[in-house]
Amino acid sequence: MAGKGAGITIRLTGPAVAQGRIPVDDLVLLARQVQAAVERIALVLRGESGMKPGRRPAEVERLTRLEVVGLGRGSVVLQLDLARDQQALEGLDLGEEATKAWVEGLDTLQAKGLVPPGWDTGALLAWRETAALYRRGVESIEVVASLTNYRRSTRVGPDLGDRIVRLISRPSTNSRVVEGRLLMADFKETAARCRIHPPMGPPVECTFDEGHRQAVLDALTKHVRVTGEAEIDPETSRIKRLSLADIEILDSSDGGASRSHSGSPCRWTSWLRFRASRLSRVWRACAPTSGRTISPSMTSCR
Repeated sequence: MAGKGAGITIRLTGPAVAQGRIPVDDLVLLARQVQAAVERIALVLRGESGMKPGRRPAEVERLTRLEVVGLGRGSVVLQLDLARDQQALEGLDLGEEATKAWVEGLDTLQAKGLVPPGWDTGALLAWRETAALYRRGVESIEVVASLTNYRRSTRVGPDLGDRIVRLISRPSTNSRVVEGRLLMADFKETAARCRIHPPMGPPVECTFDEGHRQAVLDALTKHVRVTGEAEIDPETSRIKRLSLADIEILDSSDGGASRSHSGSPCRWTSWLRFRASRLSRVWRACAPTSGRTISPSMTSCR
């Protein structure tokens, strides 16, 4: 059973598909690489490497399996949807979360040339293979994702393959974007750091300098997007540490529902909201000064 939305619609334009025809090999390539990218992003969201050798965990295969549900007329249009035996709870569906991270990641790659949240080298390599379509006469690929209470679209051109190659060829320390809840800040002069908790996967430790001190204070307990140079674990492809260069608050108040740039509610579980609320009370009771650490597990100031 498919989800409530219309799934994924992929529209190809260019001389190679102007008559609504496409070689079977190209169609298979496109579908296969979309599937591979979504699977690998799902692994990253679970805190694993998208380059993990061997067969995927059965749960990942089941939750991310895509099915062809239609082929459009005119220009080539491929319609895919997640295979479903039963409807998962909103915000707790790994397949949908990976699909959202995939389409939003394409937008980030096209606009900023950065490794998107939820992506690693495995996901980049999967999508790089679609560059062959541009060499065969495809000029652009438009992707529209319509999932449960979610809609996002993006258009990627032939230069995206070159951007991915440049990202893959960078050393292990490179620019990354991470979204999550800022739930710990340590203001020691010798080692100022904070911790971002993404909706899925392990928390990410960030270091920052005095110039970002106030921004981190303002963002405490809020949903944020941070950008910086990341130190990557070569074995797991996880971010070991991120040197903060920019921080953006994505919600405006502690009490209101957090919203991402897509306009849909952030996918946070009740335990995380509880911890954020508790931290907010501690924060109001004890303003941080140099050398103090605030985290959700605290009941008093150190």
